[in-house]
Parts: sequence; C-alpha cells; structure tokens
Amino acid sequence: MEMFSQFLFGLLSVMNPCGLLIAISYLMLLLNVQTFYKSLINIVLIILLVLITYVPFGTLAGILGEFFISKVAYIVYIYPLIIIILGLSLIRGKFFRISINIGTKSLYLMIPIISLSIAFSCSLPLFLSSFIFATVQENFFKAFISIIYYALGFSITLISLTLIAKIFGQRILYKIDLRKIQKISGIFLVIIGTIIYLEYLTSSLP
Repeated sequence: MEMFSQFLFGLLSVMNPCGLLIAISYLMLLLNVQTFYKSLINIVLIILLVLITYVPFGTLAGILGEFFISKVAYIVYIYPLIIIILGLSLIRGKFFRISINIGTKSLYLMIPIISLSIAFSCSLPLFLSSFIFATVQENFFKAFISIIYYALGFSITLISLTLIAKIFGQRILYKIDLRKIQKISGIFLVIIGTIIYLEYLTSSLP
C-alpha cells in the first residue's frame, strides 16, 4: 500500500498544468528516431535518467528518516497533517511556482532538468508529500526505495504520455483537463493523510 501510494504520487505529479506539454515536446525529439530499436533504447534511458535524478532525494530521505524517527517520536503524528495541508493547497490551486530553464544542447542532459521542473512546479505538494512519506519509513533502505517508486510512477507516466502524443498527436493531450486532475490529486493527498493519521491514533489506543 505504501509503495503503491508513492507510485501514484509520481503518476499524479506528471499530470499537472505547469510545463507538462512543453516537456513532452522535448521528449518526443528523443523518440523521433528512424528505428524502433533506437526508440526503445531512448525509452529505457529516459526511465533510468529519471530514476538517477531522484537517487539523492532517496538518500536524503533515508538519512533524515533515521534521524527524526530516533530523535522525535511524535513526528509520525505531524507528517499526516502536513500531507493534508499540502493536499488542500492543491485543491485550492495554491502552490509554489519554480521556473527552470530547460534549454540545453544535449537532449539527454535535459531529462533530469525536465523531471525536476515538473515535480517542483505545480506538483510540488505531491513531491513534498512523497518525500515526507519516505522519511517516516522503518529504515534507510525502505525510505530510499520509497522515493524510487515515486520516480518509477513519474517516469512511466511521462513516457506513456509522450508515446500517446507521438502516436495520436499532441492535440489529444490538450483534451485532458489537467487542472481537474490536480484537484483530484489534492483530494487524494487529503484522504491519504487522514487515513494515516487515523491509523496512528487507533494503534496508540490501549
């Protein structure tokens, strides 16, 4: 359930109105090659590069998790409330906007920049929820793997949307109501935060 939630966090992070269509335009250049074999290699490379991009965040989540869990016992009661607040910010459309220049000579070097620019824009509450969720895992390894599941959900969704745009044309993506999906993402965070909080409350009862 926990890893599925992280995968879903990554999936929903991609489905945001801030820069998704521009990012897909860049990624389509990598898939616009002559042979199916080269396209397949580029798909694998994109997924690997996105995973590598989030390795430092997985490492940091593991380190912080071991510190907080050992030093601050009541952190488990605080983080669900933070997730709920982040979810409400998505529902209201209140979020941070971070502008990142994705212009670079190498298309492969753009992939980490593209993934971070999406995660750190309208989807920042989802990424922060994922990161917080990872820090309260039982140990360093689980925290690290938790972020990797987020990156998997992120990369697979991004590749899938790029392939859909390549096959059916980018206009099909304009039919997706990304702002509505963002509000649904906010509701998802509120529900997840509430469930986790209630679980901790019931588990602490005698």
